[in-house]
Amino acid sequence: MGHQFGETEEPKAITITVDVERFTIGQGFYVKPTTLSIKEGDTARTAIEKLLGSGNLLGNVGYLAGIKGADTGTATIPSYIVKELNAGDSSVANAYGQKYTGSDLGEFDYSSYSGWMYFVNNNTPNVGMDQKKLNDGDVLRLAFTYWATGADLTGSGYIGSGIDRTPIKMSFTPANKDGLLEAIAKVNGNSAYLSDAAISEAYETAMTVVQDMTSSPSVTNNATTNLNKAISAYKPGGDTANDAKLAKAVSDQIAGLPAITKLALTDKAAVVAARTAYDALTSAQKALVSNLSSLTAAETKITELQTAADKVAAKAITDQIAALPAVDKLVLTDKDAVAAARAVYDALSEAQKKLVTNLSTLTAVETQMAKLLAGEATEADKATAKAVSGQISGLPSGDKLALGSKADVVAVRVAYNSLSDIQKSLITNLDTLVAAEAKLAELEKATPPVKDEATGIEAVGLPKGVGLKVEPETNDTDKTEVAKKAAKEADIKDAKIVSLYSIKPDMSDEDLAKFNNDPESFVTLTLPLGDDQQGYNSYKIYHKKTDGTVEWITPTLSADGKSLIFKVSAFSEFGVVGTEAPTEIPTVDFSYRTHVQNVGWQDWKNNGAMSGTQGRSLRLEGIEIKRTDTADVDLGIRYETHIENIGWEDSWKADGIMSGTEGRSLRLEAIRIELTGADAKNYDVYYQVHAQNTGWMAFAKNGEDAGTAGFGYRLEGIHVIVVPKGQAAPTPEDGSIETAFLVKN
Repeated sequence: MGHQFGETEEPKAITITVDVERFTIGQGFYVKPTTLSIKEGDTARTAIEKLLGSGNLLGNVGYLAGIKGADTGTATIPSYIVKELNAGDSSVANAYGQKYTGSDLGEFDYSSYSGWMYFVNNNTPNVGMDQKKLNDGDVLRLAFTYWATGADLTGSGYIGSGIDRTPIKMSFTPANKDGLLEAIAKVNGNSAYLSDAAISEAYETAMTVVQDMTSSPSVTNNATTNLNKAISAYKPGGDTANDAKLAKAVSDQIAGLPAITKLALTDKAAVVAARTAYDALTSAQKALVSNLSSLTAAETKITELQTAADKVAAKAITDQIAALPAVDKLVLTDKDAVAAARAVYDALSEAQKKLVTNLSTLTAVETQMAKLLAGEATEADKATAKAVSGQISGLPSGDKLALGSKADVVAVRVAYNSLSDIQKSLITNLDTLVAAEAKLAELEKATPPVKDEATGIEAVGLPKGVGLKVEPETNDTDKTEVAKKAAKEADIKDAKIVSLYSIKPDMSDEDLAKFNNDPESFVTLTLPLGDDQQGYNSYKIYHKKTDGTVEWITPTLSADGKSLIFKVSAFSEFGVVGTEAPTEIPTVDFSYRTHVQNVGWQDWKNNGAMSGTQGRSLRLEGIEIKRTDTADVDLGIRYETHIENIGWEDSWKADGIMSGTEGRSLRLEAIRIELTGADAKNYDVYYQVHAQNTGWMAFAKNGEDAGTAGFGYRLEGIHVIVVPKGQAAPTPEDGSIETAFLVKN
């Protein structure tokens, strides 16, 4: 079958540099830079779980909401943040307080803009931590942002919320300190180094520089150079390497660990650091450490605590599954509870999933729910589902599935995810897609993707060890004109050459010619789209082959609209052609009003303003939403509410018709809103609700549920806003929880 790219091998061990930073609130490192061994193909999430323990991470696998034990309880805001970003100072931050209790540190602690961000090689990836695969030598930073959604870490971000959300920049960009972090990690991994006067002095300076976000590139580079020089000049066994002194340092580190009876999972990083320091000693030095048994006992205790935490998490979802109705008693209104159970299970670590004993019950309930939903399907639903089912059936399986065909699998997943719940219920061969994705994951562990760091272009399916050579050609007028002419000849209307590249694997001309001439060998390419390249109505890939002929490829647009994925069987010149730029999407306006207990109908609100009340404990009883602009677009809106003693309404309401009740004193408990019409694909509708005993919840969008079910909690207020497709989500109200919908079993 042509070239066999990416044959499966056991994942090899690689090393990365990793740290956890709290510089923006003046709390220094939570975990100092350290060298961490992981497996090739592991993700940033996997690495952080190994470093801190999965039980210490709050949120879900793709989004880190908080870290247990990471807050000292007091913020000291650096002056540059106050000056450059007009941020609240230390007194404001500490008065704002924390969303998370005790020593946990997470989003919305100390300000409404705060939270955890992660960096790989000084860049902020545009995917969740669970999707970002790491390579040997990468530098992974987990950093807490206090103000302007990361501007205090990267130099630019946003302030405000909703339609008032505006960009903000500092007068400088923080220096790239990855090299300095790597040097510091070397010292932290070898306690012998700090016995050397030159290294100790350079290390102290480095620690000061690295924690100061205003350190200039030159100051940072000097600190890096000086520390690396001191390390290079170090002579093991010389006069400065005092075995007794080094052994005592490690003994003191072990002695500084909490007593076994007081040890908590939040101490895992300290235990790992002590083990790393001990392992760095020579045999003679290790012999002088008299309390190794204390370290071993601490490691055993941490393992026990992690196991216990895993059991608690597994029991919670086991109970949640057990509380679902029996298969023969399941009804359509149980759909949300079933979906919630699946979401909780999917968020578990692999170790926790293995402890769940009734997964088959959840699977059986999901199968029955699919049958119930199928009974509601229209002929159009059946036709749409049949088309996607055919795509799934067409995927290669087993040994026939090669890494280069990843684009085919991604395209089918995107098609499946775009289906409605009813349409998904008609898909009987989803297991085939899941199996293909699992197979690809195994292949990628053995042969990770290669990436051109300058452009972000990634290739999957090249032989192991082969790199990628990319040359941007967008500014080459002659080549751009040739591409435009080809687009015109292909009858691609309103075409714009978004980008143009020469892309080739870093292999010999002979091997490249062999690949290009083999029609059964494929590689999947992923091309990132910059902010000004996103939002086109459609995309085509222009491929000018070495013989001068032009091939047009239809790529798959990623779910976030930020990259294009496609499959190629030959390398040469590629371009991205877009049609219908986002500037052509007209602005639209929707108005809404609510019927409030003891008040009646309020005035109409729009553009994200609050309708309802806050702090008065008054229930919403009804809502009307309608479009009020005159733009020439085919766009409508419909909405459905969850009502006390009734549940979800039997039918959607649309274009100003009331959803809810009037004169019956029944509270609204949840709502879902979605856009309709041919132009709905060009817009997103966001909505945020204020619920009794919960406060403001996260924004939901495009038909997602918002509010609560099963608690008996009333809705008290709501924001609604419609924006062009792909525009950033509105900033939630201060103190909002991270979930848009809560279900009680």
